[in-house]
Amino acid sequence: MPETSSTVSGPALAPETKLFGRYVLKRQLGAGGMGAVWLARDEKLDRVVALKFLSGELLDQPVAIERLKRETKHSLSLTHPNIVRIYDFVQGESHAAIAMECVEGWSLWAMKVDKPNRCFTVEEITPWIQQLCSAVDYAHSVVGIVHRDIKPANLLVDQRGQLKITDFGLARNLAATPSAQTTQMPIVGTIGYMSPQQASGAEASVLDDIYAIGATIYDLLTGTPPFYKGEVYAQLRESTSPPMVERLHELGIQGVEIPLPWEETVAACLEKETARRPKSAAEVARRLFARRTRPPPPDPPPVATSETVRPPAQRNLLAYALLLLALVIAASAAYVGSQLMRSRSALTGASAATPVPVLATTIYAAVDDFIVDIYHNGQKVADEKRQLINNVFGAVAEKTDVTVREGDWLVFNVVNNRLRWNGAYYFAVAGMTESNTIAFATDLTNGRWSVCDDPTEAARFIAKAEHLAINPPKPIDRPWHYGDTLMTSMAKGWQGQPIWGTNRNTWIKFRAARKADGS
Repeated sequence: MPETSSTVSGPALAPETKLFGRYVLKRQLGAGGMGAVWLARDEKLDRVVALKFLSGELLDQPVAIERLKRETKHSLSLTHPNIVRIYDFVQGESHAAIAMECVEGWSLWAMKVDKPNRCFTVEEITPWIQQLCSAVDYAHSVVGIVHRDIKPANLLVDQRGQLKITDFGLARNLAATPSAQTTQMPIVGTIGYMSPQQASGAEASVLDDIYAIGATIYDLLTGTPPFYKGEVYAQLRESTSPPMVERLHELGIQGVEIPLPWEETVAACLEKETARRPKSAAEVARRLFARRTRPPPPDPPPVATSETVRPPAQRNLLAYALLLLALVIAASAAYVGSQLMRSRSALTGASAATPVPVLATTIYAAVDDFIVDIYHNGQKVADEKRQLINNVFGAVAEKTDVTVREGDWLVFNVVNNRLRWNGAYYFAVAGMTESNTIAFATDLTNGRWSVCDDPTEAARFIAKAEHLAINPPKPIDRPWHYGDTLMTSMAKGWQGQPIWGTNRNTWIKFRAARKADGS
């Protein structure tokens, strides 16, 4: 049954519907108070975009529409790599929408929900907070736009692990609609991350975003915003949020450490008085990541005293002993060196006689939904060696130029970003030699594949060929039609089988070896 949406006035939205003369709807990505969000293809520019449709309530407000057009035009100047790009405001007879960059990824809120204690560690969020502060400081100081609704749900992580802030410059107009009796805009934002000034309806300020950054960090590290139950509005005005370590203790969460600079900086961001908050996102970053301690100076050398000065006879005996020790070490080193040279010569001769065979020079992979990184023998494969060659309703296919020899191993970081599923379900790989023949394929019986779902084990899993090899993949219950189609169209004669992943972030390892038939 086709996917439809009736969150906006006019005809229902459905896949393959063409709107505004250029956008063909593909699938609904989500829905909120302001309307539905759809994946669409821009036929004019031949690119995939996200269309954020306006609700019927907004469509009935001409003043709000005109203001949103102006704000959208202003937001076009936001070109930071960590801010979702705004492309256009489009309007037809029955619908209006904002066309923006489509980010294949998931929000920090969704990622947090999957965590054991529903919170991250400082080490996990450090790169994202650095990118958040950089983007917010750019928007404030260079473009002059305040977000007003920074929160984990508006912070997306794409397939490369890069943070993207969505709705920058649009939050006020997407959520705010003047009533018919007044032109006053209602309060905008999300209460758990809103400053006291914003909650009182004051004019937007850079310091509102600074408060929201602090509340967002607080939430990511503890699992809750600073105020999350009871009379939150009253608490915003009158109460001081507990330190993050106290909130963790209150929630019974153990093993999460909060460095002092993070505790102090977040507390400063959450100050009631704006004058006591950091003045910019750049200052927030400096406070968070400044080195607070220096290594102690080296101890001064001991001063010679009458007790430490040795008599001449003892000094001579010590000198002779040191000389004899040096001669022994030199002789041992010469012997070991000669043995190493012999071993190296033997190995060189053996390798020259029996070179390690090349099993593939090109790797094709198909996956639901996408591959974040590829590692070859523990080293990350450069992005320029990877090429996206197909995209079918969330499943993607890639071609990677890499020489794989017998005994090598490949690790794929596979991610599924749709909340309605619980994992990267399908994955398939084929290797092609220069002669365009199949060099290897998945094999569910010989243990060449293994998987890792534990982020704490990922580094060792990537670096060591045999690490976690005892965890074989599970066969899927039904064939993956799109995966088979993608792979057979790319790798002629491919005889592999899709394999099963488990979580949203799964590392899958293949150990390269000849197939049973010797091909």
